Amino acid sequence: MEIIAPRVKSYTGVDFSAPFIKAAIEMRDRIAIRNAEFVCSDIKEFCSQRPNAFDAGFAMDFSEHVGDSEWTQILENIRKSLKPGGMLYVHTPNAEFFLEIMKKSNMVLRQFPEHIAVRTPEQNSAILGAAGFQVMSIRFLPHYNALKAIHPLSFLPVIGRYFRARLFIKAKA
Repeated sequence: MEIIAPRVKSYTGVDFSAPFIKAAIEMRDRIAIRNAEFVCSDIKEFCSQRPNAFDAGFAMDFSEHVGDSEWTQILENIRKSLKPGGMLYVHTPNAEFFLEIMKKSNMVLRQFPEHIAVRTPEQNSAILGAAGFQVMSIRFLPHYNALKAIHPLSFLPVIGRYFRARLFIKAKA
């Protein structure tokens, strides 16, 4: 919100968690953002009540928490709420990142239990396509923490793909 809201006419956040919505409203008020509203709702219900209502949608750091069929349904609903040609921006972990590979095979690290579906760029593209989106671009972003220091390795031939921690996907409805 603090990054996107100042750049748009209006910002609407939706989540099924009342405590999350309450926390978002408190943050909005604390940082004095005036063009953001928050709705506690199921995404299917929210989107069905707002067909062709939004220019853009953002799915930030939650696709890895839902299985493929549920993610496809969520995306289909988001697409219906977007205006024709509207854009969707997805930010998610990359299953090809070396740490995600280690977590998947339980080598040294264990996957977060709530991360049930960390996907590759190709898997994300396939699900977006099945939901009616056209993937316009996929950018590889560094990790959030000290691991961002290894992101320059992502540009190396052959092994670089294992150092691409995060995906930022731009898709068109």
